[in-house]
Amino acid sequence: MRPLLALTASVALTVPLVVAQPAQAAAHSPLSERGLANSSLGAADVPRWMSRGITPVARQTFIKGSLAGAPPLCVDQSGEAVRGRQARQEMSSTVATRTGKEIGSYIYQYRTREAAVRAWSALNSLAAQCEGRVEVDVADDGMATRVVINTEVNQTRTLFGTSGLTLFLDYDGVVEAFDTEFAWFGDSYVSYYLAGTSIVGVAFSGIDVGGPFRLQAVTLRPLSR
Repeated sequence: MRPLLALTASVALTVPLVVAQPAQAAAHSPLSERGLANSSLGAADVPRWMSRGITPVARQTFIKGSLAGAPPLCVDQSGEAVRGRQARQEMSSTVATRTGKEIGSYIYQYRTREAAVRAWSALNSLAAQCEGRVEVDVADDGMATRVVINTEVNQTRTLFGTSGLTLFLDYDGVVEAFDTEFAWFGDSYVSYYLAGTSIVGVAFSGIDVGGPFRLQAVTLRPLSR
């Protein structure tokens, strides 16, 4: 059910966003901040069945220059995020659908079409190197954490003449603190596409925590910057 829910949510949003919005169109001219915002996920884009009785609200963040991010992929054996090439501008828009669940669009815009194509090629090369299973153990200040991350990488449908790239990450963790142990698990499913001068991602992610006591669930994005 966890992979199925993530896949269904992502597919439900990917094609409408990528095809219908100007940032994802085949035009090769970079957009302004307003153009990127208008091309990002909005609350109205979230299907009613995903919101589960709440009113969706989109949270948008625009970053440019040296602070802009890069498309996240997977983690290495040390648990560090593996990312593609840094973008010139980045626009993210996220909508929480219920506790611990989030849908988001991520636009990584490059200076030119040629730069975007090079970044896309590098992203696919890095994705092919993602480990299928990574185990990370961290101990600090009396707290021990063990996380197992399973990653699947696939190519998906073709848009604008280029196949998409999808990654499914399954997280399972155990935390021991103050003589108490609890488990948490999460999923992140992201579809990337090359469009114009941008790499566009649509992601579904979630996390749940359980055990002798229950913590407030927190949002798990595709990967931290």
